[in-house]
Amino acid sequence: MACFLQCSVQHMQEPCRKRNEYQKVRLVSKILLGSVLILQCMTPEFAHSTPESKNPVLSKQSNLKDYIEWSLQNHPRLQSAAAISEAARQSANEAGALPDLKLAYGEMIVPVETRVGPQERVFSVAQSFPWFGSLGQMEAAANSRRLAAESHWRSESQEIKRLVGQAWYELAQLQQEIKITQSHREISQQNEEVALRAYEAGTAKFRHVLQAQMQSEKLINRVVSLQSRLQPATISLNSAAGMSRNNQTPAAFLPAKVMVPEEAVDYYELMKQNNARLENLRQQEDGFRYSEEAARLSGRPQFTVGLDYIMTGEARMQGVDDSGKDPLIARVAVNVPLWSGKATARRLASASRLNAASSKRTQLNLELEMELEKILFRVGDSTRNLKMYENNLLPRARQVLQASRADYETGNASFDEVNSAREVLLDLELSLLRATLDQALAFNDLQALTGVPQSFKPYQGNE
Repeated sequence: MACFLQCSVQHMQEPCRKRNEYQKVRLVSKILLGSVLILQCMTPEFAHSTPESKNPVLSKQSNLKDYIEWSLQNHPRLQSAAAISEAARQSANEAGALPDLKLAYGEMIVPVETRVGPQERVFSVAQSFPWFGSLGQMEAAANSRRLAAESHWRSESQEIKRLVGQAWYELAQLQQEIKITQSHREISQQNEEVALRAYEAGTAKFRHVLQAQMQSEKLINRVVSLQSRLQPATISLNSAAGMSRNNQTPAAFLPAKVMVPEEAVDYYELMKQNNARLENLRQQEDGFRYSEEAARLSGRPQFTVGLDYIMTGEARMQGVDDSGKDPLIARVAVNVPLWSGKATARRLASASRLNAASSKRTQLNLELEMELEKILFRVGDSTRNLKMYENNLLPRARQVLQASRADYETGNASFDEVNSAREVLLDLELSLLRATLDQALAFNDLQALTGVPQSFKPYQGNE
């Protein structure tokens, strides 16, 4: 009878014990799942979404600003640089984070029997912590790499704008040269009419008419040759802007001629402060400096703290104190870096990269100073030529052409003098056009080098 009652009690306790174990498993699972969710909520979300920007529609009426805006949004070089910058930004977000939380679960294949009951399964959670300051240095290094990637994008954008501006101005110079040549063809036809009237009046020879016709044919051929260069120039503009070669040829134009300001402008200081290539190397230096310190700290110990929760079943014997009580264990671990050579190698490698970036920046600064000196010379030289052509040479050349034509009609000048005066005028007008192009290209390069737009007052011919 006693044996029957004992078996009945054991059968009644067995479902209760299993139910308690099931509730414990659910409770621990909820605690671990809640911990993971809390940590995820505490982690900042860095999802980046860029609003879609509306691309300008390019046509024959598009100007230089439209082409630059299109290239900044669609050029493959800038898209590549933007992707690199985004990757660096995400890496910077990751660098300062703690190592992942470690969760573990173990099931006792053979439960360990203890006084309070058999230990059946184990739940563990652990978190590692690098040495003090390590995460800050790694985050600072990654942030410097992010800034270097952003300055690389700015450097690429400055170069793209320079190339687009250069191709645009060269196309504008070609179109303007066509117009000038066509105007001189009209002048040559006028000379032909003058020679024909003089021949009919008996004051000139027929070879003068033939000479005028030959000059017109040469100018026509020159116009055709210049027009055949429009397509390659358009393709160069499209290539600089990063677009298809099938785009239409726009009506390009040169910018207004400007005057160099008399007040002193420290272009060298502007270049050092705003040049994106120099900024990129400065950020690289900072990154290597932080990486060197992070490598030094990586040779220090790392700590790990954790909790172990052991689920224990009910004791087989009745009346045992703390029967089925689950132990909770707190533990601390230390990683001892016995092999410090790895950290030393990383530190020395970062120091070498720092020296290389510093030397490269010094060399680049010297090269940019030399380039800036050449650009400033081009600005001054083109401005001086503009003044000379517009104020002195061109007005006199036009007067010489008019006077030569009048003298020829009265028999006081030869037809060769008329042709020579027209050729001199054409040469001076093309020289003025070239000086205008030189000034536009010089200011275009100056803006790319200093990283800031240059603002000067428009040039007036009588200044």
